[in-house]
Parts: sequence; C-alpha cells; structure tokens
Amino acid sequence: MLSFQRHRHTRKWHLSIRRQRQSCIRDRCKEDKALLNKAAKALDDKRKELEKVWNKPFEEFKTTCNDTCKLIKNAVSLIDGVIKEDENRTKKAKREEIEKLAEKCGVETIGIKLDLIFDTKWLNKTTSMKSIEKAITEKVDNIKKDLETLKLFAEDYDALAARYKENLNLQETIAYANKLKEQRASSVSTSKKETATPSTSPQKEVAE
Repeated sequence: MLSFQRHRHTRKWHLSIRRQRQSCIRDRCKEDKALLNKAAKALDDKRKELEKVWNKPFEEFKTTCNDTCKLIKNAVSLIDGVIKEDENRTKKAKREEIEKLAEKCGVETIGIKLDLIFDTKWLNKTTSMKSIEKAITEKVDNIKKDLETLKLFAEDYDALAARYKENLNLQETIAYANKLKEQRASSVSTSKKETATPSTSPQKEVAE
C-alpha cells in the first residue's frame, strides 16, 4: 500500500515538472517571438529611414527631369508650328504657280477644273515645275482625245461632254451614251407601233 502511494506521488511530481517545463518553453517562445518581431520592425523602420535619405536626391533629379522634358516638348511643339506654317505658305505659293501653269497649258480652255487632275505630289519641294508642266500637258492631251471620242455620239455630245468633265471617266460616260441611245431606240419603236395601229371610232347608225 505504501509502495503504491509512493509511486502515485512520484508520478504526480513528474507530471508537475513536465507542466512547468512546458509552461517555461511557451513563455520563452513568446519572449523570443516578441524579441524577433521587435528586431524585424526596428530593421524595417531603419530601412525606410535610409530609403528616404537615399531616394531624396533621386526624387529631386526625377522632378527636374520631368520639368525639363515638359519644357523641351513645348519648345518642339512651337518649332513644329513654325515648320508647318512655313510648309503651308510654301505649298500655297506653289499651288498658285501651278494654277498659272495649268492656265497656260489650256486646262480652262477645255472646260475642266484643275482639282480634277491635280496631284498633291506636285506640292512637294522635290517636284519640279518642269515635271508638273509635262504631267498637266499629258493630262490635257488625254482629255482632248476623250472628248474627240465622245463626238462620235453627235446628238448627245453636249450632254456627254458635260458629264465627262465632272469625273473624267470615259468608260462611264460611254456607258451612259449607249443607255441614251437604247432609250431613244425604244421610244422610236414604241412610237412606230402606235402609228401603225389604226384608231377605231364607233360608226354612226343610219336612220331608216
């Protein structure tokens, strides 16, 4: 009986020691965890502090760069405006020269607008007036040939010439001429049929 009580007492003692050790371990772990978290926070705070110090010159440089780039872009924009204005002035002057040249080449004589044959490449600085004169002369000659072709449709020439001068499309104009011809033929055919059919009138009754 005594032996059993001793064994029971010893067992309780061991359990108590084990609980104390576990409690000490938990407390020590908590202390270590708190210490590590504190160290991590201090280290991170120091990093942020040094980062601000290191980044301050760069941020100032970055701001200076951005402001300078804006000034440069504004200057470039002003220069572009000057260049564009000069280009427009140069193109306008060349356009006036081309209009005089077109008049000399007989564009107005054949009754068409310069815009119908105008090529925007003529306004380029690299395009010489000599080459432009050659191009206009060739276009005028081709138009005259097309108008001569339309004279084959004698009775419709005026209408066809006016239509052709709107777009300078010879094929479309000829198709229109053939359509007019077909319409006239159909109209004449209908008229002949009506003429060939005698009109019937009711006979008068003879009174007895």
